[in-house]
Parts: sequence; C-alpha cells; structure tokens
Amino acid sequence: MAKRPVSVRVTEHQMELLDERAKSLGKRDRSAHIRDLIIDDLTTASAAETSSPEIAEVRKEIRALRNSLATAVVGLLTNLANGISNEQAEEWVKEHL
Repeated sequence: MAKRPVSVRVTEHQMELLDERAKSLGKRDRSAHIRDLIIDDLTTASAAETSSPEIAEVRKEIRALRNSLATAVVGLLTNLANGISNEQAEEWVKEHL
C-alpha cells in the first residue's frame, strides 16, 4: 500500500516539545513519533468512541464549531477588508485557524 504524507501546523514551541518527547521515548525523530501517535489513534479510535459516545459527540461539535468559525472569518475578511478576495480570505483561515 502506498504511503502518503500528512502535514499539520504547530507553533515553534510545540515543535520543540515534539522533539523532546520523541527523544525521551527513543524515537528516531519527531516524524516517527507523530506517525506512531496517528497510527495509535487510528487503531484505538473506534474502541474509544464505543466506550464513550459523549467524547465522539464532543468531537463532532468541535468540528462543526471550527467549520462555522472558519466560514464566519472568511465572510468577515471578504466583507470588511479592502481588496481581499474570497480565495485570499480562505488561505488566511487555513494558515491561522
């Protein structure tokens, strides 16, 4: 099965914490640590959701709130900012939210 990259944005401080945590766990580097975290989450996610439906509901609500916030910010940027396009507003939201 082909492997594909996954990327996320984190602050410099969070990056340093990832490096420290990976090193303390004996991982090769932060990428190996992040990969292990993702795989662990994927393998335990269904068990966690079935054992705690409230957690699954909160996750859904957080995703919905984040989407609503992103939509609102794009709307504000395009309506209030001088000369900003919808695409520029969406790019800003991707980078900053």
